[in-house]
Amino acid sequence: MKLIKKLLLVILALAVILLLNTLLYYLILPINIGRYKIHTVENSACDDLILGTRRACTDLDPDVLDAATGRTSFNAAYDEQYMLDCCYTLTDIVSCGNIPKRVILEFDPATWSADNQTDNDPACGYLAMKISVTKPEYLYDKIKYGSNQLSVLFPWRQYVGTGTDELQANLDAKTTEAYRNYDVSAYNTEEGLVYKKNGFLVIEGGTDPEGEPGSFTLKKEMKEGTSYDYFHTIITLCEMEDIDLEVVTLPIPLKVYKADKESYDNAYAAMKKLSDSKGFGYQNYVTEAVVENAYLPEDYADWYGCMKRKPAEEFSGIYGAYLKERQDLKEKEKEEAESSSEDDGQNGIDIVFQW
Repeated sequence: MKLIKKLLLVILALAVILLLNTLLYYLILPINIGRYKIHTVENSACDDLILGTRRACTDLDPDVLDAATGRTSFNAAYDEQYMLDCCYTLTDIVSCGNIPKRVILEFDPATWSADNQTDNDPACGYLAMKISVTKPEYLYDKIKYGSNQLSVLFPWRQYVGTGTDELQANLDAKTTEAYRNYDVSAYNTEEGLVYKKNGFLVIEGGTDPEGEPGSFTLKKEMKEGTSYDYFHTIITLCEMEDIDLEVVTLPIPLKVYKADKESYDNAYAAMKKLSDSKGFGYQNYVTEAVVENAYLPEDYADWYGCMKRKPAEEFSGIYGAYLKERQDLKEKEKEEAESSSEDDGQNGIDIVFQW
């Protein structure tokens, strides 16, 4: 009897903690675009799915890509969406039955070599997922491999010192009809930053990159670590579900590239080698010729490489043309394979009759 009472007290205590955590999460954690994007891809299908960090979010406009490819695409990339997050997002989408024809996956060597981020609200994409087998697995791996385990369990803790005005504004935003109905307009709260319905973030005007860019060191040719493991899981999942995988390295400012040129070049060479061996597409737009001649510092809003609207639209047109060439090539190869199969079948019939 005493054991049962103790067990009930433990269950009650856990229930209270869970309730309190949920309440604080709602009251304190700022709204983030991950909620909108996860909800959209769980409840609607697209031909091409874009995954990656905020650079992919600002550099790849689905409207421009679709005009080139004749397909429908959605930009599901958001800030701090590391390879682990990309893997579980794709797994979640597949489990919902919304399997895309193609995944466009950003490859950024700097985030590849970094710890999986958990210290800000965009990194909490797992909170927006439906209840499923995928969600607890995602949560567990986020705790296991994240940079701050407490931030995974209690994502509101880093905002405890938020002022009352900010808290009230956050609460007001979460009680709007747009937020409740997953309308993208609920997330357009900063001047000069506008999310489109297709997930693309438009940066209008704004300042040029300030301060000095960060740096990174490539570890062991990318053959170890969680990014490497989850990237291979994405490759396997795409093969199982017959999804075309296109990996892309997006342009970065020249100053950033030159600061760590050797590490960047080694990373791109390693990814090219991997794409050749595994059979997925890889396009690298960070070469000295591209970063020196194609884009100017004022084309970017920050050192990370987030493009402003006009250069982003121009780049999307260039990459869209590449994607169209790739899909035309794959369709041609498929037709040839089917034709060859039919010929083999006909030859088989001829042999039977001759016999």
